[in-house]
Amino acid sequence: MYKSLIITSIIFLSSLISQLRGSDTLKHIPKYMLDLSYANQFMMKGDFNYDITYNGSLSENYNLFAKGYYGLNFNYLISKEFKKANQFYIGIGFNYTQYQINHLLYDHTLSHGHVESTSVSYSKHEFKYNVNNLSMIFNMSYQVVFKHIIFSNKVGFSYAKNFSQQSDANTYIANEYEHGVYTDPAYVTAANPSGEYYGSKLTSSYSLQDKLDDCSFNLFYNMGFGVRIKKLMPFINIEVTRISQKFKNPYAKLQVGISYLF
Repeated sequence: MYKSLIITSIIFLSSLISQLRGSDTLKHIPKYMLDLSYANQFMMKGDFNYDITYNGSLSENYNLFAKGYYGLNFNYLISKEFKKANQFYIGIGFNYTQYQINHLLYDHTLSHGHVESTSVSYSKHEFKYNVNNLSMIFNMSYQVVFKHIIFSNKVGFSYAKNFSQQSDANTYIANEYEHGVYTDPAYVTAANPSGEYYGSKLTSSYSLQDKLDDCSFNLFYNMGFGVRIKKLMPFINIEVTRISQKFKNPYAKLQVGISYLF
């Protein structure tokens, strides 16, 4: 609830101040902004639950817990008019985020007909490890620049790479079985001359390492404000983005940081 109030308040104030022209605007607009930002586990949405189904049945579940975030972003002024409050910047930056993953695997079966089916079973069903996320970001921001306050709305995309913590504890065996009707002379009887029986056969067995090492392009939206203190500007903002291509749902984090204006 409080996050919705914060977001609504920032949108309202940004819209209101963007209409102002006059007493608090600067004659000199910062041409460059260098941002350092930070968020901890209490400022990020704590749990992300994702269920993955295989042909309609639950096959695995991910629970992710955000532990920390660090960001570095450089913004360059592209507006031609330097006397108005409304300015546009383009930016590039790098982010580092760490997550803890709890991953659950479930044995599952796929039916192919009335009696035929295949199934997968695992030697281990629960895994816990850390994932480090490194991303390069590109953005365009609309800044409302005043003498003491700067309001910002930013959109962009990131190219992210996840690196999982490697451990022997994350290694497991996957066994694939076929289930159906087979024939065997040992089952031949007067009532069953063809020797048919219903059974299972192991078709493959292989070792896997549980990890999240994918790459993805993710969109993000960021808005907030900062207070100017000469060439420094402490700021606070809210960002909505995604973790990975594997997980479609977005998440939000509250960031604090400081900008160097020059």
